[in-house]
Amino acid sequence: MWAPTEQAAMYEALSALQDGVTVITSTRRLARTLGRQHDRWQAQRGRRAWPSARAWQWSDWLEQLWLSMHLSEPGESPMLLNRLQEHALWEQAIRDTPEARELLQPSDIARAAHTAWQVLHAFEISLESPHWRRSPDSRAFAVWSKRYASASANGGFLDHARLPTVIAESISQGRFPVPPAVLFVGFDEWDKQQQHLVESLRASGCVLRQSVPREQGKHAVRTAFADAYEEVSAAAVWIGNRLQRQSEQVVGVALAGLDSYRPVIRSCFEDILEPGAILPEAFGEGSCFDISLGRVLVDYPLVQTALQVLALVHEPQALGEMGSLLRSPHIGGAEREMTQRALLDGQLLKRGQARVALDSVRRLAGGQQTQAYHCPILGQALEDLQQQASRLPLHQPAAAWAMAFSQLLHSLGWPGERALSSDEYQTAQAWDKLLQEFASLSCVLPQLTYGEALQQLRRAARGRAYQAEAPEVPIQIMDIGEVHGMRFDALWVLGLHDERWPPAAEPMPFIPMPLQQQAGIPGTSAGQVLARAVATTERLIGCAPEVVLSYPQREGDQRLAASPLINPIPAISVKELLNPWPEAYARQIWRHARLDHLHDTSAPPLALHTRARGGAGVIREQARCPFRAFAIYRLGARPLGEGVPGLDRAQRGALIHQVLQDLWSALASQAALRRLSKPELTRLTREAVKQALEDAGLGERFGKLEGERLIALIQEWLEVERARAPFEVLATEARREFTIGGLTLELHIDRIDRLSDGHLAVIDYKTGDAAIEAWFEERPEEPQLPLYALVLGDDCAMLAFAKLKRGQCSYLGLCAAQEAGPGLAALQGSKWANRHPSWEGLLATWRAHIESLAAEFRLGNARVAPKNGPETCRTCALPGLCRIAEINATDPQSSND
Repeated sequence: MWAPTEQAAMYEALSALQDGVTVITSTRRLARTLGRQHDRWQAQRGRRAWPSARAWQWSDWLEQLWLSMHLSEPGESPMLLNRLQEHALWEQAIRDTPEARELLQPSDIARAAHTAWQVLHAFEISLESPHWRRSPDSRAFAVWSKRYASASANGGFLDHARLPTVIAESISQGRFPVPPAVLFVGFDEWDKQQQHLVESLRASGCVLRQSVPREQGKHAVRTAFADAYEEVSAAAVWIGNRLQRQSEQVVGVALAGLDSYRPVIRSCFEDILEPGAILPEAFGEGSCFDISLGRVLVDYPLVQTALQVLALVHEPQALGEMGSLLRSPHIGGAEREMTQRALLDGQLLKRGQARVALDSVRRLAGGQQTQAYHCPILGQALEDLQQQASRLPLHQPAAAWAMAFSQLLHSLGWPGERALSSDEYQTAQAWDKLLQEFASLSCVLPQLTYGEALQQLRRAARGRAYQAEAPEVPIQIMDIGEVHGMRFDALWVLGLHDERWPPAAEPMPFIPMPLQQQAGIPGTSAGQVLARAVATTERLIGCAPEVVLSYPQREGDQRLAASPLINPIPAISVKELLNPWPEAYARQIWRHARLDHLHDTSAPPLALHTRARGGAGVIREQARCPFRAFAIYRLGARPLGEGVPGLDRAQRGALIHQVLQDLWSALASQAALRRLSKPELTRLTREAVKQALEDAGLGERFGKLEGERLIALIQEWLEVERARAPFEVLATEARREFTIGGLTLELHIDRIDRLSDGHLAVIDYKTGDAAIEAWFEERPEEPQLPLYALVLGDDCAMLAFAKLKRGQCSYLGLCAAQEAGPGLAALQGSKWANRHPSWEGLLATWRAHIESLAAEFRLGNARVAPKNGPETCRTCALPGLCRIAEINATDPQSSND
């Protein structure tokens, strides 16, 4: 079919480009690389202008051929569909069939059927074979295919699956001129469609050549690492060493499974080769490495923001999505209202609504100017957005929706007020191209609702792989499949373990297996996959003078071994490969740093009898960690929290408090409780619950569910109250001021009872777990009840947690004299009696401990000193403020450098 050449592929391709030969490559990366090298070659020869390199990836070349034929015969050729239009036609073909009723994700099935249709034509498999009738999947696909083909013919459309065949026929008929010479680079397998097209070119007089890579001097080694992180880090170090010695090199990194390695690749290569990338002044600067096969467009923040804005117009958004949009730098006023919008996000979290509507955010943002979260720029933009959305029609073509989407985004100031980096600018251009392609759906989907149009646009963004163009860089990172035809000064191949290389066979869905095997479709059988992997491994070893093959020995809990395909390669230890291992940048900085140590653990003291907000919480947090008490109650530091649908724990607790307060206001004593019949008690409970729910402003449906839960819980709790020794309720939700250690605390006591002997009992409601062991520690983490006992003084004879939890309602507490009911033990006879033989002595101990903690807080003791070490820090939301991790990491080597 052609005469193979003996020169190295890359140099022959460049020479061919100089002679005006059309060069066709197997991958876009290879075409782009050839184009750049061609331009550099011309510039080195002193030329100021030259024709663009005629280097095309196969499918791009076919589109160019079709375009030239279409222009030469206007009106006579069908319309070539783009990929989005093809997918929409496939969805239509599937949705209109009985089989579609059983499909959960018709769009995903359409994508798989679309791929099978392309393979069907590439290997010229007939739909008339009896094999298609032997399984439900293949029968359904045959039906869908005929419907799709019929819709294409009726619309006068041509898809990419049939494009090579149509071009081959047109070439044979002499309908347009063919290039005089074509060089194919990077091809090792040809499907039947490609073969027929190539034969048509040859028959028409075109000179065809295929570049066969010449193997470079083989110097390959293999090595193993503990895990993928260590493996990628070593590759980055090895490459950095090479480029330091000789910067004019191109080093390749190939991976078996790039997608799974992508996050660790970017992290390690930036940390090791570009440590300054995290600095603000590095924003928008180029990188020394390029990762191939970019993420899908929807993963880019600029596009995420655009889709979030368009979704907000359509329906209420999840709380997390709304927060992401508010904090986005890609809407108008983001720089000027950064702080206010973060506070607005916090306000939404406090409200706890599962989904947030556009109107709700608009009213909050543009509401009272006295609110810290007032965002006038955002409020006005949201109002403009809402008004513009209200004028949209119910149905219109995709092209009209594309224009409307652009206008909606413009009204909210997308893509933002700050200057875009080069990558962001290119992403914005990619979004515009996506909208243009989306607009072309008008040909196949005449009318769409807003929701349907947004769904199509979102799906298109999810299916569009995108990578910003970058200057030529010395480190090229790519999937193994892209290496063919490329040449490097050195190459490191990662991830060659036995579970991934050779890869598993992946037969095509929908196409019967006998037809796949007869046609020789790649990936059909294990033997075929193995043969391809062997050939690919040989090519990898031959495409650079120095090649390192590596694999991780563990992935999670799974042990891995070297791929059997690389076992013949000589092994080398990591120490031999990287000797010496360079010192990490963080370690070098630390070693050369000149530090002044300042131990500042004290805040300005408070004046005597200063009133501290927070009540017993001040003592609790001072006991847990002095810095946490200082941060929360003097600096006002608070986490934003997390929104939950319905009521959070604090709101549920407040409802219980209000219901019990109303009940005991009506009952006043246990005797009155016991006198009530069950129906009377139920009626009283329902009235109290109804009033509490009305005050909370819950919706009817949710309020009914919450009300039933509350009624059942309160009735269960009142049975526990019946079992206590007699008491009267003196006060509920009582507020007291108490000065201790020079600090005045505002306390809120849930309930105070009078016992039958005239003494008082203090009760604290708990809806979660409760324990009294912490009362007896020198730094008590549950100081509320001991503190309340000091407020009541000698009259107090009982402290108790009232645990209100369905199925676990109970008292847990301590009495001065005798047991007062289940869970209310007397001090004498308890495990604490040896240390505290008398109630008076226990109160004196508590006074000393709490007084010490109050004095610490007043005098400004703000040490970062968690009481129980990491266990205390585990539940703390302020580690970024106290920086305890940095304090503990006295040696940077201990924190991964």
